Amino acid sequence: MSRRAERQLDQVQRDIRKGDHSAAIRKLTDLQDDSSAKLVVAGMLGTEYLRLGRFGEAIPYLEYAARLQPSSPGNHSNLGYGLCAAGQAERCEEEVRAALSLDRDFPPARYLMGVILVGRGDPRALAHLRFAEKDVPAAHMVQALYYAEHDEMDLANQQMLAYLGPQDEARLPEAQNWLRAALARLN
Repeated sequence: MSRRAERQLDQVQRDIRKGDHSAAIRKLTDLQDDSSAKLVVAGMLGTEYLRLGRFGEAIPYLEYAARLQPSSPGNHSNLGYGLCAAGQAERCEEEVRAALSLDRDFPPARYLMGVILVGRGDPRALAHLRFAEKDVPAAHMVQALYYAEHDEMDLANQQMLAYLGPQDEARLPEAQNWLRAALARLN
């Protein structure tokens, strides 16, 4: 990688740590013509667009990153997430399965597979979500949703408390309201 690219990527990482994703995108966009950085820049651009909820802009970069580095479970998992968020469930599942075929223990892909399976009411979802919960705390809330759908409210509450942590136990009623709203949307 060129020195210029390395310096620019260091600046991008600082922007990301500060939460300035728009600045990171601007710098990555400037850097995408540097052939020495192509392998890194496409995936990072896609990821930054994901963080901003700009899925339509993220997907082309993530598709390109997955083509450039087909052996990267992260690229496939990120693309799967973008596709799920964009409502492309079938393609989402293909990418998540591709990520898991490369690394069956990749927490973000296990989380996404859990989400997919919860949507089907498949109890195998729980194994994926339990595996991912340490790295992807939202897995607790998806488990809560699964348990609530199966009228197991004690288990759902346990998962919500695990997500909130002891410092935020007082927010359980708020989490329960979220859960009721999520269930209403599903039914």
